[in-house]
Amino acid sequence: MKAKAFTDFLEKKKKSPRTISNYTGFVRQFEAFLRKHKMGKKIDVTVKKDLKDFENWADRRNLKTNQYLWGIKEYFDYLGKSNLRLEIDAMLGRRYLSRFKLKDFFGVKPTHINQLKKAGITTAEDMLYAGVTKQKRVGISRHTGIPLEDVETLVKLSDQARIGGHKKVRARLYHDAGFDTIDKMAACDAAALRSALVSFIQKTGFSGIPPTPGEARHTVEMARYLKRLVEY
Repeated sequence: MKAKAFTDFLEKKKKSPRTISNYTGFVRQFEAFLRKHKMGKKIDVTVKKDLKDFENWADRRNLKTNQYLWGIKEYFDYLGKSNLRLEIDAMLGRRYLSRFKLKDFFGVKPTHINQLKKAGITTAEDMLYAGVTKQKRVGISRHTGIPLEDVETLVKLSDQARIGGHKKVRARLYHDAGFDTIDKMAACDAAALRSALVSFIQKTGFSGIPPTPGEARHTVEMARYLKRLVEY
């Protein structure tokens, strides 16, 4: 690891000394993993499978895997390896999805949450995989009594929640402003996307704030990168 250059990179991003210390430690641990379990592989030739193997290794040892992945992601950002940075973002999105409760999405009806809970669907991950096809969404609607349109909305919110920051209010903002699928976000220019969200908030009085330019760029970048899961 190029520790000094990485530290300088993090300082420019205004990371705290403690965060910098933690992140450099996480990267060193990843390097140690590569040396021991990947036949001495160097970090600058990491491939996606190495990241997945490290995730599994860290989980088995009850390490703070998410924190490790954040630090390693920053290192690949420093190296300019956008494919690996995006892959870690996708991994983190998947990990957070399993913990995010449907009831925490803005504007969701409590009665629907209770009906879904009886069907064993409580998290965004549950909702996403239970409703990946039109047929499955129709089945959920019939089984729970929730209107199909509302089931569709919950699946769309859960799908976009794979993008970092798209939880609670922000997911609803994108959805209600018309950017309700990953494909629609991916088709946008980041500046135009943000402008449309700003305009939507101003016109409707939506209770939320628009993304920053950097957040909008991240949304478009991730939307273009993520594997498509839902059939619309």
